Amino acid sequence: MHLGKSSLLLKRLICKKYKITYLEIFISILTKHGKKKYAKKIFFLIIVLLKKFLFKYIQKQKLKKLNNINFFNFFSQLLDSYRPKVLLINKKSAAQYRSIPWYINLTKSRVLLVRWLIQSAKKRIEKNFITCLYFELIDLFFFRGLTIKKLEEYYTIAVANRPFLRLLKKKRRVFSSRLKKFSK
Repeated sequence: MHLGKSSLLLKRLICKKYKITYLEIFISILTKHGKKKYAKKIFFLIIVLLKKFLFKYIQKQKLKKLNNINFFNFFSQLLDSYRPKVLLINKKSAAQYRSIPWYINLTKSRVLLVRWLIQSAKKRIEKNFITCLYFELIDLFFFRGLTIKKLEEYYTIAVANRPFLRLLKKKRRVFSSRLKKFSK
């Protein structure tokens, strides 16, 4: 069976074989002018700071079930709980652009979340970028911060523009399960 370069089957096979992690996404977005070493250094400094924070938090709260935890699994579960489930597609209808919600795959949603994190960290006012990103991740842990605001705005737009789903030429799908969390 011959697979084309842009076929969906090939993309699915690649996604199953090469699982893209948050480490790779952070490093690829943080890389500027081909300086990958600097991006890795930033990411691992943030990881060390987050580990220290998490262990202090566990000791302060006296949580016994979090004592023997794999940090990278915890980090990926934390970010996966906030990743967007839909993508807003801008479509013109009746001289207005509408942001129509549509399903998004796992890697695109992870990349979108990391971009939002980095953008909101750049808006913060701290001494350097490492502390900005560190505090933004802590705010994400406590369900506050600019990234959470962006996510809530995103879902309110998605829920508001759900009736215009018919404007897409793709098949219509039911969004009740994916938008249930933010439809209140």
